[in-house]
Amino acid sequence: MPDRRKLHPVEYIYLDGPGIESLYAQIVDDIETSRVKTTQKGVSAKVGAGLRLKNFLMSLVSGIEGEVTGEVSGSGSMTDQSTSMLAVEHKLARIRTFLSDKAKNMFFTGLGEASRHLQTVEGPVFVDIRDRFNAPQFYGGAQGVASVNADGYLLLEKGGAADYSHQDDYYKRTTEELRLSASLSKMRGGSIMGASSHEAVYLRGFAGRQIPLSVFGSLSGTSDYLHIKPFAIWR
Repeated sequence: MPDRRKLHPVEYIYLDGPGIESLYAQIVDDIETSRVKTTQKGVSAKVGAGLRLKNFLMSLVSGIEGEVTGEVSGSGSMTDQSTSMLAVEHKLARIRTFLSDKAKNMFFTGLGEASRHLQTVEGPVFVDIRDRFNAPQFYGGAQGVASVNADGYLLLEKGGAADYSHQDDYYKRTTEELRLSASLSKMRGGSIMGASSHEAVYLRGFAGRQIPLSVFGSLSGTSDYLHIKPFAIWR
């Protein structure tokens, strides 16, 4: 697992819980549903004043003069148990770490390299990327939320002539068209995107173009374009 001290919380806008659970089940021998933490604590006890009082009362009853005093000390242990559950975010982190460490031939952090590798293999590859995407439903801004709600998903695109770059690293990028769709049912707001939701405000703020997002998913190809099946999207 990554060192939590070096991580910072992220704001997920999409999480495919069932998909993440399925991936996690394939990388572990047993599915860990919960974790029990046991802590042993030492306990010491001294019996002084109470014992002296008891002995004094016994002396009054028995007529024995003088107070019998004493102190008894003892030690023992107390066990504390706490149960913690693995959240889907924890499992996602473990999947990303596993792929990065154990499956470098099918795990990529750049779209260009991933798309070129995809041309040499038959199956999909995993991508864990930070990039800029277009949201065509939000072109023009005002009707974006209504379009997303009518479609039932958020559409993100990248590549093609509209994304041509004159930067020196253009050769590292994918020039093929890429699409991904994020079902509303797996987004933070549920089955409906609110017009004033954080997602809507964020997407409108870029007028639907060149929106910086992080995506973890599987990349595959069709005859017309590349497609990402997203497992997680965050800002």
